[in-house]
Amino acid sequence: MAEKLEAPDPHVRGDFARLQQVFWNLLTNAANFSPEDSIIEVSTYVTEPGGRISVQIADQGIGILPDKLDRIFDAFEQGALHTHAGLGLGLAISKALVEMHSGVIAAHSDGPNCGSKFTVRLPSAMPSDQPNGESKHQFSPHEGLRLLVVEDHPDTLGTLTRLLTRRGYIVRTAASLAESLEVARAYEFDVLISDIGLPDGRGTELLEQFFAIHGWRPPAIAMSGFGMDDDVERSQQAGFSEHLTKPVEFSALQEAISRLASRQSSKG
Repeated sequence: MAEKLEAPDPHVRGDFARLQQVFWNLLTNAANFSPEDSIIEVSTYVTEPGGRISVQIADQGIGILPDKLDRIFDAFEQGALHTHAGLGLGLAISKALVEMHSGVIAAHSDGPNCGSKFTVRLPSAMPSDQPNGESKHQFSPHEGLRLLVVEDHPDTLGTLTRLLTRRGYIVRTAASLAESLEVARAYEFDVLISDIGLPDGRGTELLEQFFAIHGWRPPAIAMSGFGMDDDVERSQQAGFSEHLTKPVEFSALQEAISRLASRQSSKG
């Protein structure tokens, strides 16, 4: 990773979690479509004084086909030469989130094996534009809640852990069904957050096995790449109280955690 940060006073006003999701999507794509040991460069610059701040993420990867550039931000579109696992929603969501912040996002590539550049332009803001009382570190109203997060994708798990810890939650993690059951034997948690697709089983099986061992099902949030009514119904039948479709917006996850925590508080 290389940095070229040239924008003076690079402040924008926006939703922390949503903007973080945008840049996480772009960095993840850059890593997924680049060879090992290649350089991903992040640069910032001002396009016009007092105007927009540009953040550019450039990689040395497989590039984007010329006829795909105009459609790269469409839902379910994959513009690379080779397909990777995923539903092709990340860039469409990123575009929507950037536009919510009165910004624009653009893609550029010189073609196959020439790498890609994604540029996000956002209106600049002065540090004093930050609303009164808004803290640099945001905390959850349920700070101190104990979470068990089960996710087999290392980057996703690491990002979720950092974001949740930053909000004041206490987080333990697992990457498989077996590991999560082992962690649960020694860790008393308040809410389970689990991917449905795990390498050694399904998240629905995790709740079933937890019930068989402990005699009760924890408040649980399912994360899945599938979000049709049938998918949601299956997760609810297995005991999940909430079903979030990937890529999961962190704000939606935090709201789901708060709902479960509030229900638990009202019961006891």
